[in-house]
This record gives sequence, structure tokens and C-alpha cells, in this order.
Amino acid sequence: MHKGDVVHHVQSVGINPLLHTVQDIEARFPSIDLPIRHIRYFGAGCSTSERNERVKQALTFLYPDAYIDVQSDLMGAAKAIYRDKPIQCCILGTGSNAAVYDGEQLMTSTPSLGYILGDEGSGADLGKIILRDYLYRRLPKDMAESVAEHTSGLHAEDLVNRLYRGESPNRWLASFAKLLSEHRTNDYTRQLLQERFKAFYNAFLSNNDIREVGAVGSIAFHFQSEFNQVLNHHGMILKRIYKSPIDGLVDFYRTFAS
Repeated sequence: MHKGDVVHHVQSVGINPLLHTVQDIEARFPSIDLPIRHIRYFGAGCSTSERNERVKQALTFLYPDAYIDVQSDLMGAAKAIYRDKPIQCCILGTGSNAAVYDGEQLMTSTPSLGYILGDEGSGADLGKIILRDYLYRRLPKDMAESVAEHTSGLHAEDLVNRLYRGESPNRWLASFAKLLSEHRTNDYTRQLLQERFKAFYNAFLSNNDIREVGAVGSIAFHFQSEFNQVLNHHGMILKRIYKSPIDGLVDFYRTFAS
């Protein structure tokens, strides 16, 4: 990015080279009716050269004249959060992840295991527990009613079938986490958020001495008070938070890459 450059950002449906083919990515990427000369793409699943090449191939087909740089969503979050000294950079959205970023390199101590084995504290993680408790009839009555409305009253076997056979199960699970905002004062909600944010801390943040933390993602943004309580309990300071990393990314490239 250089002085005088015009910055445009667009939003797409979920893209993940771990789950989608080159053709899928081409179809999912939004059309941009502007001359594009440089694309910086940060995305979920972009953690190996093979997957990154899949995204690059799709974008090259769509924008053959552009220089294309593909990096992980964690690097995107890190650059959005970083300002002038090392900081723990967290993603808490549909999925979760974290690393220390020093302005040049990401330093991770925990692998990202995805929504089945990991993603502690994420929307998918919270949604999985909500759905499970709903099917086991463990939810408070008012929240169970909200889940029934959210799922259009589908029976248990239909919900399980949707989870295991439907498209983007992680995003579908994460949609249940939105219900927590409607029942924020419930003991169930407070306990669930505290437990899963503690699990996130134990998985991603407890293995180094960096005390300052930044976060991106809808879960971090909407439940930042609960997240901050867990961080403070462990002597950490929440420095900045973005619902989406795009604003922080624009600031980063204007400040550090001009």
C-alpha cells in the first residue's frame, strides 16, 4: 500500500482451501468491478503452501493481472492487532486460534485442530455445546425455546443429519452462539462463556510470558467483557479488539508497509 492508494474491501461467503476446490473458491469469491493490481488474501485453512496455491490459482483466474499474496487468517489477525511490540494475537470467531506476533514472525505453540478437536471458545465450539445440551434437554427453558425457534422445530435426527451431512457444519454450529446474546444474564450463558474462554486460554495463551493480548472475531467482539474477565484473572491485558480484522489491516499497511 502506498500513499494515494484507494483501499476497497469486500465480503465473501466462507472460503477454505481445506474444504473447497479451486472451482469452489472461484465461484465463492465476490466480483469486483475495479482494476485490481494487488490482492492480499488472508484466509482460514491457508496454512500450507499447497492450500495457499489453490487459493492463488483461483484468484489468478479471476484477476490475471494482479499480484496475489495468500497468507493465513492468523497472520491477517496478527497484522490487524500489532502496532509496535510483540503481542498475543487471538482469533475468536467461527473458529479460534492464537499466536505471538513481533511484527515479522508468528510464534505458535499450539496447532489449530479445527472445530471437531479444537477451536476452543469459538462460535463453533459454543454452538456445539448448546446444540448438544438442547438435544440432551439440559438447556434452561427460555434458551431451549430460542434454539427450537432457531432450528424451526426440527427433530433430533434431522438436526444430527444437518450437522453431519449439511454444508459448512462449523458455520452452522456457530450460528447457535448468537443465541447467547439474547440470554446473556442466564447462569447457563455466563458459565458456558467462562468455561470455554478458560479452555481457550489454556490451549493457546498459557504457554508464554507475553501479557498483552489483541483479538479479532465476532465472539471476541460481542463477548469481550466475559473474555476480558478471563484474561484479567490470568494477569493479561486486552489491548485492542476488532469484530473484523479489515480495519486493523488497513491501518497496519498504512503504518508499517508504506
